[in-house]
Order: sequence, then structure tokens, then C-alpha cells
Amino acid sequence: MMSGKMYRFRADPKKINSRYLEFFLLSQDAKVAIDTMKTGINDSGLNLTHSRFLKLSIPLAPLNEPKRIVCKIEELLSEIDNAVKCMTVSEERQKGFYQSVLDHAFVDCKEHKVLEELISQKLSNGYSGKPVSHGTKYRVLSLSSTTTVMFLDSHFKFLDEQNLEDRDIWCEPNDILIQRGNTIEYVLFESEYRDWE
Repeated sequence: MMSGKMYRFRADPKKINSRYLEFFLLSQDAKVAIDTMKTGINDSGLNLTHSRFLKLSIPLAPLNEPKRIVCKIEELLSEIDNAVKCMTVSEERQKGFYQSVLDHAFVDCKEHKVLEELISQKLSNGYSGKPVSHGTKYRVLSLSSTTTVMFLDSHFKFLDEQNLEDRDIWCEPNDILIQRGNTIEYVLFESEYRDWE
């Protein structure tokens, strides 16, 4: 289950590769575009609405290109991960490497479509019920699960409520989670959901 301050969407696999879309959302071009879509009067009260976010222009590569681009990005990110393991590099420098790879990955894409045309189901909000201190069968992802480059499934709260199974608030592998409200540096921070370990 995701926080009420997140949106969840699923890429339509017939239209776009979810990893390709995730990598684009991490790029500087996407961040700049989304910054213009945010509403609110100060850094702590920013918000990203469904209607604005769904109009985000997504660069589309020729038919087999998204798969090749994703493979290349993953290869380069893997090389960066290996290099980081071998060196004692600051976290900021690592983020810079990731950002550089992502910023150059979409340069040659000529065609664009709006996000709304590339998802398999409507954008949905999460749910932020009252957390409890004891373990239950319901775990809700907290915003901190998506505030790093990697999804962190260890950041969650327990809920002790009834009849949550039938609600459209559950995450599936490859869902993309977007922070829709937070301070300025975290609105739009996203991660691709990985199943609970």
C-alpha cells in the first residue's frame, strides 16, 4: 500500500517500457518540466496535481530503442555502482553520475507523447491512515521509501484497519510511485516499486 501523498501508475507495456519511463522521470528534462507543473505558495506546501502531471511530454524512441536504452542505462548504472563500491565517493558525487547518465539517455528521441497516453490505468492516490506501533498485515509505504535514487521497502508504517483489500491503493511490481506533495526537492521524487523482500 502506498502513502496518501503519492501517486501510482502503471506503464502500458504495449506502449512503453516501464524502466524506460522510470529512467526518463529521473532525467533533468523531466524534473524541469514537472517543476513548472507544481502548484503551491512555498517550498513546504508544493503539490503536483493529476491533471498537470498527466500532460507531461514523454520522449518516445523508435520501436526497439527503449529496450536498448534501458539496457544501456542499466549497464552504465551497474558500472557506476561497481566503481562506487571500489572507491570511497561521496553520496553527492554518485548522484551526479546517475544524473549525468540519465540526462544524456533521451537526447535523440524525436517523438513525444503525453504520459496520460502511455499508462495502462488511471493515476491513483495512496492512503495515509493512522499508523500503529505494532505489526499488522497492512504495511503502508512512507514518503521516505522514495526519497533516494533506489526504492526502499524498509520504509513503511503499519495500519490496523479493516477492508483495505478492495481499495485501489495497492502496489504491484513495476508500478511507478511519485511523491505528489512534499518540500520542493521531493515533489516528483519517484521510484519503481519492487515487491516486499
